[in-house]
Amino acid sequence: MNDVVLRPGSTCSAQAAIPGPSLNGTMVYAFATKPLTGPAGDGAGLPAGLTFGPQEICKPAPQATAVYLCMFADTSSHYAPVVTIPADTPHDTMGYYGAVYAPAGSDLNAAVQAAQTAGATPADGTHDAGTFTVTRLEHVAQNSLSFNIPDIEAGKSSPQNLRVHAVDGGHLDLWFGPAPEQYGWNTRDVDIGVTAVTAGDSAQCTHRTESLSFGNALIQCDLKPGDTDITYTLASAPGTESWRINTYARYKVYSWGQAYLTAEAAFAVDGLPVRERHTLLGRDAAGKLWQFAPRVRVGSGNRLVPRPCLNWWPR
Repeated sequence: MNDVVLRPGSTCSAQAAIPGPSLNGTMVYAFATKPLTGPAGDGAGLPAGLTFGPQEICKPAPQATAVYLCMFADTSSHYAPVVTIPADTPHDTMGYYGAVYAPAGSDLNAAVQAAQTAGATPADGTHDAGTFTVTRLEHVAQNSLSFNIPDIEAGKSSPQNLRVHAVDGGHLDLWFGPAPEQYGWNTRDVDIGVTAVTAGDSAQCTHRTESLSFGNALIQCDLKPGDTDITYTLASAPGTESWRINTYARYKVYSWGQAYLTAEAAFAVDGLPVRERHTLLGRDAAGKLWQFAPRVRVGSGNRLVPRPCLNWWPR
């Protein structure tokens, strides 16, 4: 079941989770206002107010209502029909879709009927069924994130905590970066990693063990509605330098788009003093400017102009 959450005032395609190394044929999509478990065509259509948007590859099936045929050849990816959600769509508006992969030369009429009843059988790699639910922004704003992150000493471990008040189920990403007043960093300087994550039964979490300087999300969780305490342990190697580090969290309810809840907090690393950093520059006989250790060309000309230090930004 591939369920998606949509934002009013947007367009989307609820693409089925049907993989394949090289697909050649037609994806058949059926839409309904009821679960696709009854007779073929029962409840065919979209919820009130929702419409099908302009289609490039997917075309309406002539033999059925609210069914689209998306044809493609020799590709591992495919398209799905576009649905338009007006800005005034009521909260919790819900619809259903089914999808079936019909290889080239197969019976499309049979595939259409299979898509219209796809919710009656488990997904098996050739068909899928799911729901799409419209959730309004003011409802999503009721979710909240709050940090409790104590400082950490070099050579020791320390638990930190993020509490998620989840009115809606969603996906959480958590990552780290130097605080705005700090220099950029690298793995050698910030030898700190995530060693464990616990979250109880309401969340499924994974974590990476790279240094915090990795930049991308080191902790990812899928959460059910409810209050969840996500506790993760940071371990700092002996000799780690002193830093002030920002922790960033992003909670995503919508399946697509940039409308998500964010939070950040800072903690300090009590370690060795940060070493001064210098860059060695040199110019060759041709006037080319090089940076050394490692040797990288950085420019040309006859003048050096100071440039502000570039800070790190989370990805």
